[in-house]
Amino acid sequence: MGKKGYHDLEGGRPIVSRGWHITKIALRVFSILLCIAAIGIQVPTALRYKAEADRLQLDYDAVIDIALTVSPPLAITLFDTAEFITLCLRRGRCGLHPGVHVAFELVFWLAAAVLTALIARIAFVADDNAAYIRQIVDAEEGSSDIISYADLQIFEGFALKTKVAAGLFGLLTVTRFALFVRACVETDQRRKARKRRVPSIVTTHHEGEASVPLTAYDPAVAPLHAPPQYYDYAKPAVQVNVAEHPIYQQQPRY
Repeated sequence: MGKKGYHDLEGGRPIVSRGWHITKIALRVFSILLCIAAIGIQVPTALRYKAEADRLQLDYDAVIDIALTVSPPLAITLFDTAEFITLCLRRGRCGLHPGVHVAFELVFWLAAAVLTALIARIAFVADDNAAYIRQIVDAEEGSSDIISYADLQIFEGFALKTKVAAGLFGLLTVTRFALFVRACVETDQRRKARKRRVPSIVTTHHEGEASVPLTAYDPAVAPLHAPPQYYDYAKPAVQVNVAEHPIYQQQPRY
């Protein structure tokens, strides 16, 4: 309700369909599960590989590896949790602003894509190392080389877990890309809805009577300084027949 006599019509915010609302929730839940699984695989694998690298006197910094692979999934999980909290506090299926989603989803999508490529490359190298160690073990089958067998098991397990992590990050990339595209669509819909002209209804106000709509106008085109008034003149208490009035009878008739 604006000024007296001016009633704003409903409009300006696009309605989110129930189907897509449920789809977004499902995608975010799936994304959180992927992030938890990726963190659960990457952290133990990096720590185990760090211990093996120290034993073999290899240069490997597990802190950097864990920071690079855990920070994006953790940020995604926190952002999706904030979105769920916002959806619970607000009504009408309204979460965070679509513009905020566009910015964050773009960063999350690119980060997931980069991590997918990086971890896939690490898995490829680990698989080659495991294959090389296996060749050495097979060539020395007669001898009991405990170190070679231990290295083979470690690198094969590392390669397998890294492949699984790369697959999880690949699914996460697809999920965040879908959410990014949808955020762009919702931002465009909100921008168009904001530009759409919303007319106002001008009504009269009489004490004890209902308001009667008179006309609709667009304030942006031709603003009215005051609403037009509707005058309801009271009917005379006594009905007079004009034909019987003395003045009417004195008039000459043709």
